[in-house]
Parts: sequence; structure tokens; C-alpha cells
Amino acid sequence: MWSATATSSSSASTSERVRRRQRAGEWRPDGRRTDARQPGEWRPGARWPGSRQSCGHALPGEDRLGQCRHAATLVVLALAFLWFGLAAGAAEAAPAPGAYHLPFPAGTSFIVSQGNGGPWSHPPRSSAEFAWDFALPEGSPVSASASGRVVAIQKSFRGGGYTDYYEGRANYLVLSHDDGFYSLYLHLAHQGVLVREGDQVLAGQMIALSGATGKVTGPHLHFQVQERPQAGNGRSVPLTFADAGVPPYATSPVSGNVYAPVAPAPHAVPPTLRFPLAREAPAELALHQTLTVQAHLATPPPDPGMRFRLGMNDAEGTRYEQAGVDGTVLEAAVRPQTEGRLTYWLEYLDDTTWRPLAGGDGRPAVATCLTVPGAIFLASPGLQAVPAGAASPLHADPGESLSFTFTLVNLSDSRVNVRDLTLAAFPDEAARHAAGSAGGPAVTPVFSPRKDRLVALAPGVRFTWSGSLRIPHEGRFSVYPVAARLGELVPFPAAELGLPNHLVVQVGDDTTEPPPPPPPPPPPPTPRFTDVMPDHPAYAAIEALAALGIVNGYLEADGSSTFRPGQGLSRAQLAKMLVGTLGLEVSERDLPPFLDVAPPYADSLYPGAYIGVAAARGLLLGVSLDPPRFAPWDPVLRRHLLLVVERESARREAVAPEEPGTIQSTTVEPRSAESTAAPLAAPLTGDPWRQATRAEAAEALCLLLQPQAEE
Repeated sequence: MWSATATSSSSASTSERVRRRQRAGEWRPDGRRTDARQPGEWRPGARWPGSRQSCGHALPGEDRLGQCRHAATLVVLALAFLWFGLAAGAAEAAPAPGAYHLPFPAGTSFIVSQGNGGPWSHPPRSSAEFAWDFALPEGSPVSASASGRVVAIQKSFRGGGYTDYYEGRANYLVLSHDDGFYSLYLHLAHQGVLVREGDQVLAGQMIALSGATGKVTGPHLHFQVQERPQAGNGRSVPLTFADAGVPPYATSPVSGNVYAPVAPAPHAVPPTLRFPLAREAPAELALHQTLTVQAHLATPPPDPGMRFRLGMNDAEGTRYEQAGVDGTVLEAAVRPQTEGRLTYWLEYLDDTTWRPLAGGDGRPAVATCLTVPGAIFLASPGLQAVPAGAASPLHADPGESLSFTFTLVNLSDSRVNVRDLTLAAFPDEAARHAAGSAGGPAVTPVFSPRKDRLVALAPGVRFTWSGSLRIPHEGRFSVYPVAARLGELVPFPAAELGLPNHLVVQVGDDTTEPPPPPPPPPPPPTPRFTDVMPDHPAYAAIEALAALGIVNGYLEADGSSTFRPGQGLSRAQLAKMLVGTLGLEVSERDLPPFLDVAPPYADSLYPGAYIGVAAARGLLLGVSLDPPRFAPWDPVLRRHLLLVVERESARREAVAPEEPGTIQSTTVEPRSAESTAAPLAAPLTGDPWRQATRAEAAEALCLLLQPQAEE
């Protein structure tokens, strides 16, 4: 124990040290140190017994420094507990988004091409972690997920691609909602935003058209609900759709986003259409051709002076045409200006805001068609022709002008376009046989000089059409209404109920002998698949591929074999069918050059080896280069399937096809005697942006079964 009375040779210096320590609080008047530790006592800042400084001199201020450190530690711990408590309370009290629906019209369904936390552009802890990508084709309507106000738009960018040049060059739309959150709609079409900043929009209202602008690998809609209005820096929040929950990757949720328009003030009933606009829409339209659109309102307009307009969007942007009103009929003109997909819709003026009309099915009144440079006849099994005149044989002199009238009937559920409608007189077999045996000139079909470039028939419509022609040859002729299809003139199908689809004309004297009776038809073949009967449109194509071992079908639990013709086609299935159709060899050495495709092995060459052969041949490409990806289970659009067949056909002929979207041959000569020899109709008519089915793939690939020219 140190004592204040200790003496030394220098007492003055000792006394000075004592006074200095008393001032510092280290000594008491009785001579004991204030920091002296009693037995069993520990004070902050002191060392435990047994440590290196358990006894001996202490540095000036050491005790106070330890107390400060202890107090600082307690303050830090208290602040940490307070911080985490407040954070936990804030997390528990954070408001959740309100009721949001899928961002496309009610009743429609699109594949989720990337979901929450997706590895490509929605990684965890990123601003897009809770976003979705929906595979909407270009020009598809985008609906407001919830009611709100437009706070930000961008619609001037063109084009897109998976390079850094397109980073930040996407068109978008941001809505503000009553729950304090914002919804973002990204990668919209050029001039595809259909509202203005400050507009109030309704849930289900068509607000934009989807596209492929910005940094993308293909057309799709990026959607997320976020905390801030910025398009590129708004952190996404977890969301559960009111109509689809949390849809995972590769599913196809069906939208329940019903559009219920408001009545224009001061009226109580909003204008709506009696039928969906898409019901009357043609599947395609010739470039620079004017299409008159007629739509029927369910009730007369609430205001006789109400204004309507028709909007159009294609690669050139968005434009509007004023619509005329006659009672309950709206009429406007569609004028395509460029090739590709054309979307059009009808709107009405609500005070100062243009709003889309509802189409009678809870969706906006919107329709799409494909603009093509030439005319292609869209054959339909529901399109039939019935002669309006006498069914008995007519008589005429050679060169005499004859008039014929036919009634065209559309019994299908969709609109049918007829291109280059005209009349044709085909000589009977007896007339051709008589002309050939007499050494005379060959008797060829005779066509009417009149041609109607486009006749569009709505479902259930009967259309009376008349034409005239002169037949210069003698003989017996059958007169049909015909239309252009893939460069050929094809007669209309036979009508139902046994009614004839043509008229018979006897030109000159009837001196020909009747042809011999045809041989009896062969017995019908036994179908290989229980779900593909001989009356199926793709029966001949599927049987031809099955006979060659290209397709095998599915073995069901009851032991039957099915093909599932209506099932969607994946990219892996297309690779296998394509390689088999072309007769290419497949082995374990055919490695796929993609990271998302497993290499083949001896017991299973599918899909790796087939994808490897298709990629090496240049038949199929990947969806991205860095990293190289193939996406084997993604859907195949009908347009892509048709391009693959065109590319292989062009390679064989060493020339490009005459016209995009066409194939020069419409029949198949199978390579095997076991396969059927029935002609195959040209496949893939209609919407090219819809997913192709297995049956459509069989029809398209059968066109490649014809004998190849010697290389």
C-alpha cells in the first residue's frame, strides 16, 4: 500500500507529486489512493488480479478513462437496441400495396418469362427483385393494374436489343396510386403510351401498347410496384395480384383485370360496344389498303354530340382518326403505313379525357392484325360457297358471256379474309380427255377478268357475290368462286348439307363420252394416335412424320398413344422434330453450345444432342450471346416456326422466298410408302404472334419432306 507520508531524499518533489495527485482525485487526505481496491471489489478501468498490471502504479486518469469507455459502450448498446427496435417496428408497420391485377385485359393469358428474383434482370436485393416479365407480343394492349394518376411517361424511343447501347432507352409509363405506391410499365412500343401526364386512369383501362424497346432479348412487358416514381431507381416491393396471386416463372396466369368505364359527366351510363372489336377484325391487311371499321354500340350515345375516335399504332407510331356516328354505329378508317403488327382501338371523350371503349366482354375495344405487302388468301374450313342460281347444267355457245352469282357463307367463329376473289371455269375430265384425243389444244381453266382484292366476312355473315366470264372452248365446265392462296387460285370448299359449291356449264354440243367411274376409295387407315383422327386438319402431316419415326407421341396410363396436337410447342421439341425431318445424324458428340442445355449422354440424346445439331446447322439460334442461352422450354411463336421452314427452303433452292410469310409448296410427297399421300394445306394462317402447337409444327415441317435437289 502506498503512503502519503513516505519519505525520500527529495521530499519537496514528493510533496509536489502528492498535491498533484490530490488535485487529480487519486489521493485522499488520509493518504490512501482513491482507486485502492478492496478485497473482492472490481471497478471499471481496473485490471483483474493476475493480470500484468494487477498491482503497481496506475497512469494518471486511467480510472476516469475506463469509466468513459464503459459509459460509451452502454450508450452504443442502447442506441443499437433502439435502432433495431425501431427498424423492426417500421418493418411490421410498413404498408402493403393495395389490390393490383395483372397488367393486361381480362380473360387474356401470357407466359411469365421472368418472375421475382429472376437470374437475368431481377436478381435478389436489386431494385427489380419483385418485378415480373410477361411475354406480351408487340402491340398488345397494356391495362392499368389499379386505378391511379399518370406521373411519368417516355414514348419516343425506337427499337431494342441486348447491347449496352439500348441501356436506358426503353419507353415506360408510371402510375401513382392511392396506397402510396407506384406501378411501372416498361419496354412499351414506340409512341405506345396512350395517356398523358396528369390523366386519371381506371383499373383495366388500356393505357399503353407493349413493345420491345430498350435493353431486351425480345418483346415483353416488365411490370413492378415500387416505392418511388422514378422509372430506373424505384425499389420494387413484394406484391400479390388479386387475380393471380404470385405467378411463378413459365406459368400463364389468366387476367381478371376487368375494365369498367365511367359515364361521361353528367350522364349515368358509359358507352360500350355490343360485341368485342376483335370479333370483326381481319387477321391481316394489305399494305396501304384502307379498312373500314364498323362497331355497334350497345345503346345510343348518352349525348348526341359525344365524340369518338379510332387510334392506330404500328412501327411508325400512334395516330388517330375521327370516327363517325350514325345512331349506334361507329365507323372509321384504318390505314396501315408500314409492314408488321397493327393495333387499333376505339375511344370516347369523357369531359377532357379520352378513354377506351369497353368491348362488351370486360376488355377495352382493341383489335390487332398483320400488315403484309401482298395478298394471301386465308383458307378457312368454315368458309363455303353456294350457287345462287339454278343447279341444273347450263348451256352456252363458245365465247358467250355468262353471269354467275354465289353466296359466300362464313360458318367459323372468326373473321375470314378472301383475297383476289374471282370466278374460274375448270374443264371436266371428259372435256380434257376429248381435246387430247382429238389432237386439239389443251383445255385450261378460264378466269373472270374481275378480281376483288379483299372481301372480309364476319362470323355468320352471308355475302352475295356476282361475276361474269367467257368460255371460248367447247365442253363441259364447272364454275367455282376461287381466291388467291400462296400464288395459286384455290376453289372454295364444298358446302355442308350436301349442297353443291359450283355450277356446271355445257359449252357447245355435248358430244363427249362420260368418264369411267372412279375406283372405289381405299379403306381408311388406322390412326396411330387416339387423339388425331382422319378428320383432324393435321392428320396427314402427323401420320407422315410418325411413319418416318420423327414423332412418337405420348404413352398414356391406359396404354393408348396420343400426340396432343393442341399442346404448345417448345424450342427443345422444335429442335428434335426439325433434326428428324431433315434426316440429320445425332450422337453423344453433338454438344450444345449453350449454358442452359445439359450435354447428351448415351441413354438420352434429347434435348442436348438435337439442340447441338440444330445450332451447328444454323437452323436454330440462341436467345442471348453473353451468356450463351438457348431457353429450351420457352414457347415457339408461329412466326418463328414459319421463318425456320422458310430459311431451310431457301437454303435448298439457293434463292430467297418471294415474299415473307409464304411457302411456295402446299403439298407433301412423303419419303416413305407407309406415310399418307394426301395433300397438306398450308399451315400457320392467322395470328403469327401466337404460340405454335405441335400439330402446326407437324404441318409446317412436312413441307420439308419433299425430295431435295442434288447438291
